Amino acid sequence: MRFLILAAALLLAACAAPPQLVVSQPGTDPATLSTFAFRSWETATTAGGGTQEADARLGDLVRQQLVAKGYVPAAEGARPDFIVTYRAAMFVHEGGRDVYSPVRDPTAILGQEVAFDPAGQEGLVREGTFVLMALGGADEKVLWQATASGATTTRREFRRGILTAARAMLERFPARR
Repeated sequence: MRFLILAAALLLAACAAPPQLVVSQPGTDPATLSTFAFRSWETATTAGGGTQEADARLGDLVRQQLVAKGYVPAAEGARPDFIVTYRAAMFVHEGGRDVYSPVRDPTAILGQEVAFDPAGQEGLVREGTFVLMALGGADEKVLWQATASGATTTRREFRRGILTAARAMLERFPARR
């Protein structure tokens, strides 16, 4: 009985924890810059409605979070100090784990939940990776980036996971000085 209570408490604590993200800042400190622009991922602009809608929501989230941190959207046609863009990819591969067991990846963008076999075949696993980055406005060198990855079951769930991860990433983006 004690074991069941302990397991339930650990599961509850794990589900409540925010995703752990990998954040790096190899270039100029974005906090010293002022204007930004959001650039859609090229694939998102040519994809279907669900992807375009998710891209638009991500763009709105980026604008809201950066304005709250003191940054200003660049005027139409003006060169911004930095550009915020992203990459997202989903891979299906044969996994070496039981596809019905809980995900244990600490960087999972969807939290620790059961990820069922996405293709309906034993042994296949669908994993998603999301990278949010700030590039220099003039040279487009990486100034800041954050990465999250984890198992997912559907593209819709992956898009929701991207928004959750982006919100957590932008909380760690430096505020303007």
